[in-house]
Parts: sequence; structure tokens; C-alpha cells
Amino acid sequence: MFSFFSDFVFATAFVWSLSFFASVFIVASLFTGIGFVLHLRNEKKSEHWKNREQKWEPILLAIYAEKDSLKSLWDAVIPEDERCFLDYLTQQVNRHPALWRFSQAYAKTSALSAPYLRHLYPQLKHLDAFERSRAVDTLGKLAPELHRPHLHTALEDKSDEVAFVAFRSLIYHANAEDCQLLVTHYKRFQRFQPAYISLLMVHLPPEHTATALITKVLQAQASKAASTKWERIVALQTLERWPSQAGHAGALAALAIADEEKSVLIKGLILRVLLRWESDDLLKEIILTFAGQASDYLRACAMFALGQYPFAKHQELLELGLADTSRWVSMEAAQSLDYLEKPSPYKKRRISCSLLTYSQHYSKDEVFV
Repeated sequence: MFSFFSDFVFATAFVWSLSFFASVFIVASLFTGIGFVLHLRNEKKSEHWKNREQKWEPILLAIYAEKDSLKSLWDAVIPEDERCFLDYLTQQVNRHPALWRFSQAYAKTSALSAPYLRHLYPQLKHLDAFERSRAVDTLGKLAPELHRPHLHTALEDKSDEVAFVAFRSLIYHANAEDCQLLVTHYKRFQRFQPAYISLLMVHLPPEHTATALITKVLQAQASKAASTKWERIVALQTLERWPSQAGHAGALAALAIADEEKSVLIKGLILRVLLRWESDDLLKEIILTFAGQASDYLRACAMFALGQYPFAKHQELLELGLADTSRWVSMEAAQSLDYLEKPSPYKKRRISCSLLTYSQHYSKDEVFV
């Protein structure tokens, strides 16, 4: 009886094991088959894309060289490839830096896309945010000036991703109306570092934008809201990269030394802006004020500024900075002394790594300035 029971248990275990391994084999074979089919499909799509590129590329290059007409490339695009052709033209834009968008080649690329952009209009109202952002991105890269109303609408989209794509698309060919909208809406993108947003905004024309950005810096000086501080940092970093706006330098200088302004990051950025603008008549008072502040960050900014704008008795100030209890201040003083003692027409003083690192360390919002 016991032997029969043992044989039964062994047989049952063997059958279950055999069933398990068979199931695993079937599932593995199924996934392998699916993977192989997907691989073949992707290979086929890749081959089709290569064939299209090989057909379109020589004609496009001839058009850029003014050896062929736009019509010759339109004739080479069959109806079922029209959407792919838009992707191909977008790829051409992506391959080049931002300044390429002001070239004749870009103008021809934009003109080539015109007959096919109608395919994107339904996608602008798609339920999926990714599809909307893709359509906005393509319109923004191929024909932004002809589709401003669509891009303005997308700037108000409920999805931050779609709104940001519209924001980025309007930057490079912005008119006065676009500038007003972009300055109003950039506060929405606070998940990005200020440095990145300012790198985009620097492409805006200063004549339409500088006054609005300076107003943002000045009007919220007493506010401690994180959003306001982030906006002001973006504004100052953008202004730092623009040519001098001499008419606004006095107001910024007054804010830098005002007790009402509590943010030392804002004060330090204002000093950097005025150094970039070479506002010599204002810098001495700010540097002397910062050098006597309790904030080691402001003292470090003063030591950095002395390396770019030395004035009478700057040597004594830098030597005091070397002996400062804060290593950040002494590092800036040492770098400024080294820069001043070894002048060279090829050596330009940039924002030091230590000051940038300290800016990030000092900021409780962890914004890189």
C-alpha cells in the first residue's frame, strides 16, 4: 500500500514538472516568435526609410545648391509617404544649430513642407498629449511664422509638455506679440533649471523683451515666493547674455544695494549683469557694499568682480579677501589676484566654478545660477 502511494506521488510530481517545463518552453517560444516578427517589421521599416532618404537626399541637396526646383522633390514624394516626408524635413532642421533657421536652406526646407502640413492640423486637437506635442513641434520647426495662431493656442494647452514645445517653437522667430506671450508664460516651466530657460530666451529680440524682464526683476523685490524668485533668476540670466541695456542699469544697481531685496542670489546676479554690461559708473559702489556684507556669498561676488573691474585700493580688498574666514571668499580673491597679475589679451575672466558651485549650494531651491 505504501509503495503504491509513493509511486502515485512520484508520478504526479513528474507530470506536474513535465507540464511546467512544457509551459515554460511554449511561452519562451511564443515570445521568441513575437520578438523575431517585431525585428523583421522594424528591419522592413528601417529599409523603407533608408530607401526614401536615398531618393530624397540628392534632390534636396541640389535644391540647397540652387541646381534643382522644389517641384522635383514634391514629384518624388508619393501620397502615402507625405507624413514621412514631414518627419524627414524635421530631421533636417534637428541636424543643424539654431542659427541655421535664418538661412536660405531653412527657408527652402520650410517651403518644401508647405503642401503637407495639412496632415498635422487634426493632430493639434488629439486627445493624446504626445500626439499634440509632436504636431506642434513639427509646425514650430518647419513653419512657425505661418502658424503663429496654432502655436499661441498650444501655449495655453493643459499639458505642460505641449505648452513647452510651443514656447520653444516661438522663440526663434518671435515678433513683438510673441515676446509678450513668452515673457508671460515662461513661469509655467519651473521644473526646468533657470539656466536652460534663459538659454532659450536669449534668442528673443531684446528690443521687445528687455523692459518686461527688468520689470519682473524690480516689481517683486519684497516677495519670498519661490515662483517669483525663479522667474527673476531666469530674467537676470537672460539679461546677462544680452548687450548692455544702459537705460535700466541704474534701477538694477539701486536694487542690488537695497536692504529691501532679501535674496543674495538676486543681488549676485545683478552684479554679474552689470559687469557684463560694463556699467563702470555703478560697479564701485556695489562692490564696496558687497565686500562689507555679512553674507559670505556677497563677499565672494565682490572678490570675483574685482578681478574684472579693479579700482583704487582693489589690492587691499583682495588681500582682505584672501584672509576671509569663508573659503569661498578666499578662493574668489585668489583667482582674481591671479587673473590681474597675469594679464593676457587671450585670457578672459569667466564666472568661476567655485562661485557657480556656491550659488547652487547656497540656494535652498537648488536652482543652478
